[in-house]
Amino acid sequence: MDGLRQSAPISKDNQVDYFNNFVFNDFTNLTPQQILLRYSFNDDLIGYGGIVHLDWCVKKGEVSFLLEPSRTLEPKSYCEEFAVFLKLIKSLAFKSLGLNKLTTEAYAHRSHHVAAIESAGFTREGILREHAKVDGEWVDAVLSSCLQSEYFR
Repeated sequence: MDGLRQSAPISKDNQVDYFNNFVFNDFTNLTPQQILLRYSFNDDLIGYGGIVHLDWCVKKGEVSFLLEPSRTLEPKSYCEEFAVFLKLIKSLAFKSLGLNKLTTEAYAHRSHHVAAIESAGFTREGILREHAKVDGEWVDAVLSSCLQSEYFR
């Protein structure tokens, strides 16, 4: 929870409502607001993510990633699984969708998460100081991006 922009876990009912009211309605849209993907390991669902806040006029979107909570406990394996996801999402964004820019926002206290983003070819663009409260403490948000030109280079 300390890395998400929500204050409580999402229940199964909340998730179903969200998909029914927002995600499924966007399926037939040629320019959807978000593209969400199942993230699997050995055919088991371990998380999901995608590109959200899509702006088709300027060809950019924000990376979203949620992993099964038990898989986030060991930072090294979490970063390995996150790195695979980032590689796949960049391919989707730049090769298939023709986007120009992917952005991320990560809380600075999760240094392993920020390091995984930067190791995956994202460039730190700035810091939003004391941008969110986590466990009663203010934390900075690290903004990063990857450009299509960097991906193909």
